[in-house]
Amino acid sequence: MFLVRTFNLKTATLRGQSCAFSSALRAKFEFYEVQQSRQYNIAKIQQGYYTRDAEGQVPLENVLSQKFKAMDKEVEMSAEGKQIGLDDFVAIQSGFPKQKYLPSLAAEDPIIEAITTKCGARKVLSFQLLDQRWNGNYVLRYTTSDGDLFVKLNHREDKSVFVAEAVGLTSLLRSEAVRAPKPFHVGEISKGGEDRQGSFLITEFLQLSPFGSMTSTNQRILGEQVAKLHSSKLLEDVHKGRFGFMVNNFHSRTPLDNTWTSTWTDFFTRRLTSQLKMLQKEQDWRPFFNVKNQSFIDLFSRVIEQIPRDFGKLTITPSLLHGDLWIGNAGATVDGPVLFDPACFFGHSEFDLAIMKIFGGFSDEFFNAYHKVLPLEDGYEQRERYYMLYNYLNQLNLFGDENVLVKCISVMKEILQEQ
Repeated sequence: MFLVRTFNLKTATLRGQSCAFSSALRAKFEFYEVQQSRQYNIAKIQQGYYTRDAEGQVPLENVLSQKFKAMDKEVEMSAEGKQIGLDDFVAIQSGFPKQKYLPSLAAEDPIIEAITTKCGARKVLSFQLLDQRWNGNYVLRYTTSDGDLFVKLNHREDKSVFVAEAVGLTSLLRSEAVRAPKPFHVGEISKGGEDRQGSFLITEFLQLSPFGSMTSTNQRILGEQVAKLHSSKLLEDVHKGRFGFMVNNFHSRTPLDNTWTSTWTDFFTRRLTSQLKMLQKEQDWRPFFNVKNQSFIDLFSRVIEQIPRDFGKLTITPSLLHGDLWIGNAGATVDGPVLFDPACFFGHSEFDLAIMKIFGGFSDEFFNAYHKVLPLEDGYEQRERYYMLYNYLNQLNLFGDENVLVKCISVMKEILQEQ
């Protein structure tokens, strides 16, 4: 039995955040998060790793063609349907200018030490590298004498980044609405030495079914659960009617200011404005965007000015949000849906729905079940445009896709009802 690490939601604070934020903003990203995930799964299909969905009914080739038909089917990355061994882990890191920390089974290894002293496992038997993510995270499965554990490792990030994630997971669990991996421990690789930087997060290991969250049954259940999350009253002692969160965190690799505010319009205006401020900083991966693009700034300013008109008549109460609820952050075990990789905060429930529409993967079964609990309110379509704009701006900041810039302009004109 593993020892559950309790993260205090009322007093949680982060240290070293500004350093982590700065490094995240300087990073150059080679893949869209959603594109990489899709290509990875398409490669598995092409290599015969999966043949049918979790219910054994629909060939997954059909699932992919329906969900991802707009995307280029050429796989530009290597992805094999197998677990990766230590030799592959070493090879992956060969491009680093200086060799970084490599996991081992040695007693003094920081992850092994944490598992045996903080998580209560008597002995670690083996570990496997399951995946390497575009944001620098390595995903590992550790097998112990007391069961399996899930570990996320990053060579660059301060541990405050994983603390924020752990607080988000704890919040989801406290809502008693959705299932999420239990966080057990956040640790550092080492406090000294250029080659020993980084941090890791240890959580409960959940065996996910391939594409399990996309089955009709789990879509319906997940719709009910997310609606229950958004209407849960169990965290009122934390938000106290305010909008924000106990810690700052990240949406993908975008730093988020979650300072408490008394109104949703103030909080959301700050969120949108922060995206423009990041766009106005020169970055080499989006040279097409002129930081002095006055027409874009003028259009954006008019959108901001219109927020009170489009939101002012609506009574909005704080809901606990996942914050980054695209289909890649939802899965399912044999027992039902699971949510992970949150960017939690207390905000407007409709905010979580926009990213689902943008990236797809959520069916009518999900939305029908959700809206049976939380029906749509008047003016939803207009407010959805604002929330989609936020997500498009975030993608533009992260990856610099010129097509996304065009989409941002289009959505802003829709908000302003211009052609």
